[in-house]
Amino acid sequence: MWLADNIIMVSAIFLGLCVIVGLVAVGVTGARLYFQFRRTNAQVSEPMERLTLSLETTERLQAQIPLKQEALDASLAELQVQARALGVIASYAGWAVAILRSPLRYLGR
Repeated sequence: MWLADNIIMVSAIFLGLCVIVGLVAVGVTGARLYFQFRRTNAQVSEPMERLTLSLETTERLQAQIPLKQEALDASLAELQVQARALGVIASYAGWAVAILRSPLRYLGR
């Protein structure tokens, strides 16, 4: 019989066909994955750009925090000086009112 006489050649042909079918399956799967990757990459690229822009904006604003903090500290120091001055003025005003009312105390009113 021919098959029994040529079993090695038939095995080699069968093995070659299996390898070719496997390579075709791998190629088709690879092509599908490549095109799916490109679609997904196109969908993700715009939100990623917005996220990057948002991150840059956040970093820029974060860099401005120390500058604003210094301005706030300076304003707070100035306010404290003004509050102390106002406290001194208020104490002198209290003494002045007490001095101006002292004759009324001596006169009985």
